[in-house]
Amino acid sequence: FQEAVALVPEREAALKPVLDSLIVLMQGEDALMKQRSGLIALEDKKYPQAISLITEAITLLPPESITEHAFFLCDRAQVYFEMKEYQTSIADCLAALELRPELAIAYLRLGSAQFELEHYDEALASYEKAMRNDPSLADQVKTKIRQVNTAKEVQQRKEREAERARVREEEMKRLEEKRARDEKLKKEKLEKQREEQAEKAERTLMKEEEKRIRLVENRPEVTVAPGGKDGDSKSKHTNSKESLKERQKREKAEKEALKLQEKEKQRV
Repeated sequence: FQEAVALVPEREAALKPVLDSLIVLMQGEDALMKQRSGLIALEDKKYPQAISLITEAITLLPPESITEHAFFLCDRAQVYFEMKEYQTSIADCLAALELRPELAIAYLRLGSAQFELEHYDEALASYEKAMRNDPSLADQVKTKIRQVNTAKEVQQRKEREAERARVREEEMKRLEEKRARDEKLKKEKLEKQREEQAEKAERTLMKEEEKRIRLVENRPEVTVAPGGKDGDSKSKHTNSKESLKERQKREKAEKEALKLQEKEKQRV
């Protein structure tokens, strides 16, 4: 072509549209070759190579090749699906649907990626759109819809089991808390009863001690003749009273000490 232009320079302007159309045609051919090579790499499970080739094919496509662009995006989405990169696969399917909203294969592959992500309701909607736009996919889509429904049933069963387990766990927790409260109240009640019994015993002992003191105080004094031992008798009586009071104080102090020790043991 360039040689022809060189021979007849004045025809260059007239031949330029032909040249442009040839360039577009060659780019399209190159893109198709890259796409086919990418699909071969996909079949051979050479996924990175397939991604590279199909991406090059998409880049080479002329802007007006909308249909080819959409199909190439679907091809790349399938490679990403095989690589388990489901979100990226979904992105390519959605990009293809922006170019060709009725493209059934894009909905089919979109549903497959959504299914793997357990987005079951979205997958069902995509499968139904695929079958509506291309009835020839009906058998394939129906199989996938049954697969989704089975997975949904399993998921719902797991959710019900998880809910029952959660309810059981909460019930066990409430029972444990109730047992702990009851045990605490029982201990507090027993401690209070012991304290009341100790106080009652102490009051009884105090009354007995007071009774003995009154008996000693009310005992008649012994009168002794002059020159006798009257002074010694009074001294002994006074000493006896003082000794009784000291013993009472000492016993009371010992009881208080024992009571404190008991409370310390209960706290421990």
